[in-house]
Amino acid sequence: MGLPDGLSREETIARINDGIDYLNATKPRPSRIAMCHHEAGHAVVANALGIKIKDVCARAIKDSAGRCSIAEKQQQRWLATADGRLRWCTMSAAGSIAELRYLRLFRQPFDAECWQVGHGQDQEEIMTIIVAGLMCDSSFAAAYASAERLVTAHWPRIRCVAMRLYKNCRDLRGEELAVYLRRPSPHRHVPLRYGLAWPHDVLAKRKEPA
Repeated sequence: MGLPDGLSREETIARINDGIDYLNATKPRPSRIAMCHHEAGHAVVANALGIKIKDVCARAIKDSAGRCSIAEKQQQRWLATADGRLRWCTMSAAGSIAELRYLRLFRQPFDAECWQVGHGQDQEEIMTIIVAGLMCDSSFAAAYASAERLVTAHWPRIRCVAMRLYKNCRDLRGEELAVYLRRPSPHRHVPLRYGLAWPHDVLAKRKEPA
């Protein structure tokens, strides 16, 4: 291991870059179709919770398999309140849940190491928000329970966004993204916006006086 002695500066840089390329090539990544469902889950659930999405990318960027972008000012506004932090955690949890739902429904092989690529980053963000916001321990479970319910309710829309990302490598943004997110869900009995789609115990806690 390590670099041999006597290399010039250019040769050293070239060797290091070769090593980085090798690690990137051999690093386990989820299949592209699974990753598209992951990002679609973030986008659709965020929209259902009232969080405005700027764009959705289904291409590998840095250490991420994809990206769902939200304006920084909007993020600061949501994270300023307990209710907003819970919504944000729910949105973060939705990606991994949507990916798992796709793998289960279409009987795709589950690779824990590949799944951890996206799930680990989402989980880290959720825990950071919970700790920074001094939220109770049950917030983590509440976020995942709420995300699962919303992913199930909006699955046709998530599937539609995911297939658009999969078939077309262009980022989904602007009016095109809005059209996909406005498409009605066939599950009329489940509210399309934030509200009763949350578990009853979470709603009860939200209604308790401070």
